[in-house]
Amino acid sequence: MSRHAAFYNCAAWRKRRARHLHHNPLCVMCEARGIVTAANTVDHVTPHRGDPVLFAGPLQSLCPACHSRDKQQLERSGFVRGCDRDGVPLDPSHPWRQELERERADPGGPSRIRRGRP
Repeated sequence: MSRHAAFYNCAAWRKRRARHLHHNPLCVMCEARGIVTAANTVDHVTPHRGDPVLFAGPLQSLCPACHSRDKQQLERSGFVRGCDRDGVPLDPSHPWRQELERERADPGGPSRIRRGRP
């Protein structure tokens, strides 16, 4: 059984979860990639780790794949894996993407990434 079963087994959580899914039926991570996927998981945007104040915080709707794969990856590393056709990371928090953004803002500045240059 979950360490936080008391939070999830109460009627107030079940009601809040149902209301959230009713108003937000699509996975927000899939939507960000342009994919329409039904959500069945209500996720805490900020992991609560047993803190009742954080447990009452903002929620997001996720599909099972995004919840078990992408959200956990985000919590472990601070960014979600994946890139566009050009190899640029999709997540603005990804270190490579941040480096590319800095390089684009200051093309003559120092950079470890020199794409297409000798």
